[in-house]
Amino acid sequence: MRIIPNRILILICLVGALVYAASLIASEASLQAKAHIEYSQKPGTEIISFREIFPEFADQDPTPLIRIYNDGRVVVFHPSYMKQAGQYEMMMPRNELDELLLRLTPALMDFDPEQVRMQKKASDEMLWASTPDWKEITLFHDSDAEISVFQVNIDAYYPNGKQGPKISKPNLERSWRGLRFDARDYSGIESIQSLMQVERSLKALARHGALVRVESPQ
Repeated sequence: MRIIPNRILILICLVGALVYAASLIASEASLQAKAHIEYSQKPGTEIISFREIFPEFADQDPTPLIRIYNDGRVVVFHPSYMKQAGQYEMMMPRNELDELLLRLTPALMDFDPEQVRMQKKASDEMLWASTPDWKEITLFHDSDAEISVFQVNIDAYYPNGKQGPKISKPNLERSWRGLRFDARDYSGIESIQSLMQVERSLKALARHGALVRVESPQ
C-alpha cells in the first residue's frame, strides 16, 4: 500500500477545489449565455431609458439622459444647464443592444427596494454592534444625493434560454436615491453593486465617441 504525503494530499484537494470552482463559474457563464430576451419590433419603441433627478435643482428638464430604441438608435440629451448641452445620437448594433439588455434585465429584476433597505439596516446594525466605541463611527448624510431612474421595456425574459421558464412583461422600472453613495458604503450588498454597474454602463454609453450632435439647446 502506497502512502501519499500530507502535502501532496493537500495539493490534490486544492487542485480539485479549483477545478470544481472553475466548473461552477463556467456553468453560470453558460446559463447567462443562454439567457434570451424578446422585445417589441414596432418601429420607434423605446426599450431603455435612464435619467437622474437632482434635488438641488428646483426646475429641471425631465428628459432622460439616455434613451435607446428597438432599432438600436441611441439618443443622449444634456439640458441647457449642463455641460455639452444638446441632443446627440448614434446607432448601436443589434448584438450590442441584446448584450446590454442581458446585463440590465437581471440587475433590475433582482433589485428589490424594500429588501435593499432591510439589508442596509442590517449592515448598519452590524457595524454598530462590532464597534466598541460608537464615537469611532463617522456618519455622513448625503442630502443632495441624486435619484437614479431606470426603465427597461421588454416583452419576455428567459433566464435559462428559450426552452426554460418565461417571464412575461417583467416590471423593470426602478428608482433609487444615492446609488453612488450606497455603492461606496455598502460594498457587500450585491444588488446595489449590480445596479451601480448598470448605471455606469449607461453613463459610459452616454459618453460614447460615436455620438453626433443633432440638436443644440434652445
